Amino acid sequence: MQAKGQWIGLGLMIACLMGPETAWAQCGTGLENPAGPDLEYVGLRSTGQRSWVGQEFATDCDGKFLTVSFLIDVQLFPFDGVTNLTAGNTLTCTVMDDQNQPIASVDNVLTKTFGLEWVVFDFGPLELGLAAGTLAVKVSTPHDAYCRAASSADLVPGRFMLGDEATLNYIGTKDATFRITWDPAAEIVGVESRSWGEVKSLFR
Repeated sequence: MQAKGQWIGLGLMIACLMGPETAWAQCGTGLENPAGPDLEYVGLRSTGQRSWVGQEFATDCDGKFLTVSFLIDVQLFPFDGVTNLTAGNTLTCTVMDDQNQPIASVDNVLTKTFGLEWVVFDFGPLELGLAAGTLAVKVSTPHDAYCRAASSADLVPGRFMLGDEATLNYIGTKDATFRITWDPAAEIVGVESRSWGEVKSLFR
């Protein structure tokens, strides 16, 4: 039986068997769900609420948080009175702790005027330390407009999230189409070299 999701690396079980002195070399370096036949609403709704799409995930080792990518569908027409995002518009990716408290956010812009594109958010320059455990990422937009984020059937560990300012729903039958990378061997410098818990407290 094939394991759910696609881990990049050998994971925690082998790391534990190898012992602490070689554990980082055996840790995973990312998680991805490349499938994306379904589309979820991201952005301003006609009701005034701002919807976002998110995904929980778990890391097997400490390390430096590097990138998050979401597969975004840039729409060609307005929907329900809300204009469509287009090339040059901004999307925001936020990393959240296991209580859904924001830790850090990174922006990037769309490059397409229509169709699917992978939007990559580079957290590397922030030097964020990443501890083993459960985190979440979400994609949103500050514009009064919308796009759609791809999703698929439940393929990776962690819960799929659909939220806005007032509500948060966990969908057990789906996952976001996303990629996450981290470096378990990196030396973290600066403020974020503190423990992940201390870093989280700085943003609360």
